[in-house]
Amino acid sequence: MLTFQTFAAGPGGEMSRLLGLRLDGITDWSGYTATTSTVTRGRGSPLAAAARKLYESASTGERAVVLACLWAVDYAWLADELMSKDGRGIWRALNGSDDAHRQAVAAALVRANG
Repeated sequence: MLTFQTFAAGPGGEMSRLLGLRLDGITDWSGYTATTSTVTRGRGSPLAAAARKLYESASTGERAVVLACLWAVDYAWLADELMSKDGRGIWRALNGSDDAHRQAVAAALVRANG
């Protein structure tokens, strides 16, 4: 099932931690989105800087998950920015992703808490 718990236990949790998002005690999507309420928001934020750096070095599947993580924490503008720079987009990234990465992206889009 595509729940937050599944997302957090797999590539979604791994990419979230690399983005600097703390998942300790987070049990649902609203809590996940709220993790960014304690960080500086906007283009110059630490989250934006971490996302740009991570996206450059990430595999195709990891890139898709990073984009989904950004969307789930209300940073869709940054996901759009990153996709436009590499010209790939999330759908092409999903083509080169394994099942675990595709499931993490789907879980972020569905946002089911289980």
